[in-house]
Amino acid sequence: MKNNRADQTVILQEGQPLVYGANQQWALEATTDSMQIITSNGETKTRHNSANFMDAMRLARLHYPEFPVPLGVYYQQPRDIYHFPTPISKTKADVNALFRAKATWQQN
Repeated sequence: MKNNRADQTVILQEGQPLVYGANQQWALEATTDSMQIITSNGETKTRHNSANFMDAMRLARLHYPEFPVPLGVYYQQPRDIYHFPTPISKTKADVNALFRAKATWQQN
């Protein structure tokens, strides 16, 4: 497989066409519910968009050897980052103190 890896894998790069082959001679083109292999002419419409869930599912359904193996990030969803408003200044010693405090909760 190493000798013809370029013919058997497509590298997923954000915003780039899904081209592959030793000379980038083939491309993957999205159809309504699947992908098809076309001859790459530099004018392919389908570009990799890792924020599009349906495109990621199309890529995940590709089976070797009929299609190349996609390598990279199929899907990525940005999420909020949560943080504390002030830095936490606790140490390992505080864990022992908390454990030995014998604090209890009561359910009403």
